Amino acid sequence: MPYFSNGARNDYQQRRALEAFLSWWGNDHPELAAGDNPVSSVYGAPMVAPSGIHLWAWDARPWPAFPSDTSVWADGDNWQLGHWLNGRLGGCGLDGLVRAILSDFEISVADVDVGTLAGSIDGFTIPSPTSARAILEQLATIFGFISADTGTALAFRSPLDHPQEMARGDLAEPSPEMALLSATRAQESKLPSEIRLSFTDPTRDYARLAIASRRFAGLSRRVSDIDLNVAADAGMMQVAAEARLRDAWAGRERYAFALSETGLAIEPGDLVTLDGALIRITQI
Repeated sequence: MPYFSNGARNDYQQRRALEAFLSWWGNDHPELAAGDNPVSSVYGAPMVAPSGIHLWAWDARPWPAFPSDTSVWADGDNWQLGHWLNGRLGGCGLDGLVRAILSDFEISVADVDVGTLAGSIDGFTIPSPTSARAILEQLATIFGFISADTGTALAFRSPLDHPQEMARGDLAEPSPEMALLSATRAQESKLPSEIRLSFTDPTRDYARLAIASRRFAGLSRRVSDIDLNVAADAGMMQVAAEARLRDAWAGRERYAFALSETGLAIEPGDLVTLDGALIRITQI
């Protein structure tokens, strides 16, 4: 595996790499005309012509027969972590999908911040009248992001955001009878011991599948079944189920505190570290 890789399929990394290259050598950076991609004085075109860029690799073998039918093509298993565009290029990045959903509900994307969202899925179905919130909650179940109203925009925060460091000196006493920092812990019986995600797998002829992640320690026997209108890879959904179960237990502690004027920049969705704990701000 590459350094720092967990061995899971990640179409979003491939998509971001392609966007970076195509943006750099395309028309998105006109300042490159005099530098990295100069315009020829002979033929009047850039040294690297966007129309001459080719992507590796679109396989002539039909997807999803390739890679599914390994009895015919022995390299089918390589597709899962390989460079193929077949079965991937038609997917959608999470940031673009969130913008598209909000636009469909006539919510101005100019007032939306999706800068830190990362991830991609193959497809999403809206089978009946619903709300934008209900749709976004399904996506949050998979990717673990949270949404917050910052007062000036609707912000979507990734669980991979870099945390801000806070100290006890940043806290303020809200009142004499309230503690500077209070913490409550949810009962184990109220936490899930197993999370099951149901979804559609495009590589299995769009069959409905269920992926589960189970916790064997603790006293909880609660099972959480979540039915998703998502088309996605089974490996990615397994990672999502494990992450959501881990988040449920890691987030069983809730903190309450007040901030002095030094903490005015903190907004809902931010990650902070305080007294050795990693805390997601959910409400102000």
